[in-house]
Order: sequence, then structure tokens, then C-alpha cells
Amino acid sequence: MKRYICQFIFQSLVFNSFSYFNTLHAVAQDPSCEKQETTDLTRNMQPINIVNLSIATSAAELKQLLSTLQQLDTKQTSTYQASKETLQQVGNSLNDLANKYKYWLPVTAATCIYCSLFYKIAHANKLLNSTGAWCNWKSELNLSALLSLSQKDLAIELITDIQKKYSDPQNPTNFVTPMVNFINEINHEIQELENYVKIVNLIKTIKLKSIYPIISDDKLDQAKEKINKLAYIKNIFSEWSVEFKQQQLLSSGNTLPSPK
Repeated sequence: MKRYICQFIFQSLVFNSFSYFNTLHAVAQDPSCEKQETTDLTRNMQPINIVNLSIATSAAELKQLLSTLQQLDTKQTSTYQASKETLQQVGNSLNDLANKYKYWLPVTAATCIYCSLFYKIAHANKLLNSTGAWCNWKSELNLSALLSLSQKDLAIELITDIQKKYSDPQNPTNFVTPMVNFINEINHEIQELENYVKIVNLIKTIKLKSIYPIISDDKLDQAKEKINKLAYIKNIFSEWSVEFKQQQLLSSGNTLPSPK
């Protein structure tokens, strides 16, 4: 701040010095106006305390700046204090609530966890028994029997069943949407059954199977086999999609890009 004050004073002195030398130059060019200019110069050179005026102006600006900064600092401090008090009140309320219900909170949490796991297990069991689920496609055949059949024939049957299940009466020629719905649903079934296997294995590990009567080893083995079956069905669809795309390119006169 001192540097800015000194700079301002120096600029004021330089400006007055230039005014003084301009006046002297005018007198030298026109001697007739020497007296008048000398009088004006004398009048202009009356002792004006430029330094004090500059310092006073700079001090007033500095005082105003400091006042503004103090107001901002006070406002920020007030906001911080208000936020701090609010957080303290919330913390105190939660602490009081925990102390008041310190025996009920663990019981409530355990009940919620139990109900959540129970619901997921029950929903997975319902999926395993659903005749419309893709995990039960060709339910009369197990995975070994399914692997022994021609993959090309299975692909034709699969695409036909996909079109029947997801057909749109308003747009029966829509061929893409049923395929997208099939991929989404089969991925959802795989994810749900995988979560079911993880949950059941965890419950059996921590010796809590007795409190979940809907858990059975047969269902667990069935879920594992269904996951493998779904993976195989998805693979059939993927290979059919690649072959279908190749046929489309060949029929349109295009060729597949050569591998780099």
C-alpha cells in the first residue's frame, strides 16, 4: 500500500513540474507576456500541500477498502458460525436419538437386513419357478442335453420365440426391439441369480440358514445350473447375430473389413 501511495504522489509532482516548465517555455517564446505569465506562474505556484492532499485521498480510499474487507470478513464469519451451530445441533440431535434408542436401532437395522435378504431370495425362487423366464427356456432339457443339440437349430427356435414373446401388435415388422428386450431381460436374470447364489453362500457361511426356511440346497444347485444355461443361450444369440450381420453385408454387396 505504501508503494501505491508513493507512486501517486510522484505522479502528482511530475504533473505539476510539467505545468511549470510549459509556463516557462511560453514566457520565453513571447517576452511581452512575461509579466502576466510570471504573475500567473506565481499564482499557480502558491503553496498547495500536494503531498498531504494525495496522502489524504489515498488514506480515504484505503479506509474505504479496509471497511469493505472488514464487512466481508464479518459476513463470512457469521455464515461460518451459523453453519457450525447448525451442524452441532444436528449432531446433538442424532446423538440424543442414538442414546434414546440405542437398543432399538440395532434391532431395527438387523430386521431391515433380514427382510431385504428374504425378499431377494424369495424373488429369485420365483424366477426359478417362472415358466416365462429365459432360464426355463427348453425346461425339459438340462444343460448337457441342450449342448448336444445343433446350435443352428437352437438359434432358429430362439429367435422365433423372441419374436413371439416381444412382438408389438402395433408394429409387427419391428425386428430390433424384441432383440433388445431379450438382451436386457436375460442379463437381468443372470445378475439376479448370481446375487442369489452369493447371498445363500454368505448365509450358509455365517451359519444363519436356519432363520431362512426358503433356502434349500436344491434351489442353490438349480440356480447355478440356470446361470450356465442362460450364458449358453446368450452365446447362441450372439453367434446368430454375428452370422446375420455377415449375411446382410454379403447380400448388400459389401464385404467385411479385413483384420489388421
